[in-house]
Amino acid sequence: MNAEYWLDTATEKIRFRPDRKAVRRELQDHLEDRMEAGKAKGLSPYEAEEAATAAMGDPVALAEELARVHSPWWGRLWRLSQWALAIAVLVTVSSAVPRLREYLQYEMYDPPFPFSVEEGSYTREFYTGYAKEITVPEAWDIGGSVDLGHYRFTVSGAWVEEWTVSGEDPYPVRQLVITLRASTWRFWEPLNGSQFMILDHMPSDSGGNTYGYDVDTAPGEDEPLSLFCETFQRGATTWLRVELNQTRDMDSWSVPDWVDIPVGCGGDILRVDLSKGVIS
Repeated sequence: MNAEYWLDTATEKIRFRPDRKAVRRELQDHLEDRMEAGKAKGLSPYEAEEAATAAMGDPVALAEELARVHSPWWGRLWRLSQWALAIAVLVTVSSAVPRLREYLQYEMYDPPFPFSVEEGSYTREFYTGYAKEITVPEAWDIGGSVDLGHYRFTVSGAWVEEWTVSGEDPYPVRQLVITLRASTWRFWEPLNGSQFMILDHMPSDSGGNTYGYDVDTAPGEDEPLSLFCETFQRGATTWLRVELNQTRDMDSWSVPDWVDIPVGCGGDILRVDLSKGVIS
């Protein structure tokens, strides 16, 4: 598909012109990077363009998603009120900061899931009166960061956890957990699920495993391994808990060297390399 046609189609439903220009510029940068990568591999300019637009996904579906995210009314309102907002913030910051700090600290000490854990075990309270003891045989510290648009992604924690699902037919669960931290200086536009965690592209790992959607029962041999994502947001920072479920064939499973997690409307890939301890 022609790159200009792909860009026009992907952004045509964003009615607020400044947003449309900014999104088009960002998507164009992604396309050009992919085209250059294709040429470096020996593809002709035409082949590189075709491969790049195919990798970016369906522009019609992307256009619908971008139209929902970029409301023209919010954009116009922001344009008109940005100076008034800045003045209001400067006037009220001295009295608001102490209370805001107290509120944030309370929320940060009580998130819905742990951001990182150490080897051994921990107790997770899913809701009042229901807690589960979870074994952690292995954990990693992951360094580095990746910038996607105006979001910076880092890894807060990565570990393996195990427990047994009780019931009439109990079965063991083993999953690799990765918590991603996405922060932005644009506090009015924090990360949210509709923008970045679009799971029609499934994660994969160095062992050739592909992870599908979360299921309520243990997957069979012909089903993909399951995937589940929780989010926690405070201010301009969002945490994503990505669970890569290893219920199937527990005896033969081993920790992968790396995991590729797709994020973003453009299909960007975050590689969490457990063997090297970095995100890229």
